[in-house]
Amino acid sequence: MPGGVKFLAFALVIAMTAIVSYANSDAVYTFYLQAWYLKVKKLTPHDAIAHAEYIRKGYEKDLASAKGSAAGDSVREEYYRSMDDYIDTVFRVFSLREPAEETPGRLSLLRYAGSYYLERNEYVRGSALVLESMGDRVVPRDGPLFVKVMRTLYEHRMYSDVALRLGRGGYPPAAELDYIHGMSLYRLGRHSDAAKYLHQADNASWRGDDVPLALATCYRSMKLYSEAVPYARRALADDPKDRNARSLLVDLLVKTNQTKEAEKISRGR
Repeated sequence: MPGGVKFLAFALVIAMTAIVSYANSDAVYTFYLQAWYLKVKKLTPHDAIAHAEYIRKGYEKDLASAKGSAAGDSVREEYYRSMDDYIDTVFRVFSLREPAEETPGRLSLLRYAGSYYLERNEYVRGSALVLESMGDRVVPRDGPLFVKVMRTLYEHRMYSDVALRLGRGGYPPAAELDYIHGMSLYRLGRHSDAAKYLHQADNASWRGDDVPLALATCYRSMKLYSEAVPYARRALADDPKDRNARSLLVDLLVKTNQTKEAEKISRGR
């Protein structure tokens, strides 16, 4: 069969599958995963169909390899671009389904697509898909990915989205999430609520971020200067070279009429 005819026949199979078979999301997901491997990996149709589970694992392995590629960002970017058509095509097929029909295949697709878009720096789209795949209650095994998504949203200043999702609960407890929740609320001007979650992070001994400095800043915004001083002291003690912590402590000491100590600390003594 001439190459052009083969291509048209293959395209027709794809189109018919998209129209007729989308009711079975697992089958469609597997089919398009196979189709992508036929295109990119140059497997034969027989191999692709006979080894669907192997291909699924291979896709995950290849994606992990791309993320950790020692060849640099340009190689990873080229790899991800090669998946654009695959991801978009599969997602369009699954978008034909009713959202309530959550099958393992569709949830896996949401997870793959969300992680893919996060890697492409499409944070809004990627985070939404990953969170949708998790549902209202995040199971413990998804805890690390959930934290990663919340951290990504926070770092890109999507504070309302973070506060809204974390405010609903339904996720494994984590001190890092308490910090992210607290700081998002702080950025939204909800200082009293922010202090509550920052205290939870502090009580859990979270050290991935400067929680004492965050608490001191939060209390200063609430004009509770005396309450802020101990946390500013801790922040400076943790890192004596931190200019922000030093400046904050000096300011708080002046506001609480401890000017002599403020002068000594401002001189670095």
